[in-house]
Amino acid sequence: MKTKTKKKEELKDYIIRKFLKKDAKKRTKSPIYITYIIMIILVIGLELLLIPNFINNRFHLPLHNLLRITISGIIITIITTYFMIGIKKACLTLCKSKKIEIKQILTYPLKNINIYLKLLILNISLYIITTVFLLIPIIGPILYLILMIYLLPILSITTYIVIDKEETLDNAITQSTKLLKEKKTLFYSLILSFTGWLILSILTLGLLTIWFIPYLTTTITNYYLYISDQKKINKRGLKEGLSNKLIIILGIIIWIIISIITILLLIKYPIEITKDNNYNYNYNNTNNDNNYNNNSNCPNNNDCYHYNNNNCINDNCERNDYNNNYNHNYKHNAR
Repeated sequence: MKTKTKKKEELKDYIIRKFLKKDAKKRTKSPIYITYIIMIILVIGLELLLIPNFINNRFHLPLHNLLRITISGIIITIITTYFMIGIKKACLTLCKSKKIEIKQILTYPLKNINIYLKLLILNISLYIITTVFLLIPIIGPILYLILMIYLLPILSITTYIVIDKEETLDNAITQSTKLLKEKKTLFYSLILSFTGWLILSILTLGLLTIWFIPYLTTTITNYYLYISDQKKINKRGLKEGLSNKLIIILGIIIWIIISIITILLLIKYPIEITKDNNYNYNYNNTNNDNNYNNNSNCPNNNDCYHYNNNNCINDNCERNDYNNNYNHNYKHNAR
């Protein structure tokens, strides 16, 4: 008798997973696609404006540029939070078999500013925590990965509870923890079942995310509605598939392979985060470029010289030679 009940539970698990994905796929998501495209255009535009161009430095990342990237990341989080709240509200509406218009998606966070501010605080806090962990060499990313594996289901459902029931963050986190009890395996299997789509999205340079992210978001919305008893499972037309545990095992193996490849690439092409001690020196030199031709003692149209402290300096000289010449000129003038 025990073996039969186990088989039924396992069968039910993968049927639930397949139903949630199938139901999400058939929903009309045109307004969500349009909203997501608008968000992507804004984010890419802001990244081009806010994030400094360090690609030409061959992955040499000065500290002052890192601070700019962090600030720009917070600004981008403010924008993406706004759009994603509207998208998740639209997914909730669609999964409850109701219609949604793009105007409702775009104006929902503005009309429900309290919900927006709650989730904005949550997302900015997560962004700062992420940044701190990733700055810690080796152990930081590992600890962050472990923490996020545990928190991802709770945070995902918390967002839906805040939007759906307008609860406070504390209450939403408490309710989320209760709803997820003994149902986390289904969540992880759902997420990992999208690994193939994620890899294809990377290979298409993110173009596939226009279809993939709304599909994933709608599936997680269905999962929330299911565990909160707002969604019934229809088994008709569903074929047998891989068990949730097997999906999780395969997903972990694939991600281990991806992680190893990423680590090897980072070893070969390391990203250096250093204090840019020469930044002010180079800045001063660029300011002095305007004076190249203002001193009659310096050769005209010659990039090897620049004018500094009433002296014509040869840029190809060693710094010690420059100091010796400067001290010699200073003593000569003092006499």
